[in-house]
Amino acid sequence: MKITSVRSFLLSYPLPEPLKLEFHGGQRTIVKRDAMLIRVGTDVGLIGYAPGPGSEIAHRSIETTVGPFLEGRTLADPDALRVQFFDQPS
Repeated sequence: MKITSVRSFLLSYPLPEPLKLEFHGGQRTIVKRDAMLIRVGTDVGLIGYAPGPGSEIAHRSIETTVGPFLEGRTLADPDALRVQFFDQPS
């Protein structure tokens, strides 16, 4: 089974009311929740989903680095893919 696509989707949800939290001696106001949904497709039609950090930097990294690395690779040993990813030259 080979990976055919890796896509990331940024999601954002405004809170009905601002949420105020104590934060390192001060107060932090949260007005929305951000998240990422990652979708991985295979050549046999299986699709997997995973959560990710809701940031533009992570989204760009998946679209420009992680996705292109994974596409076309065999999904037999995910841990081996992780090792190969971190062993590749920068």
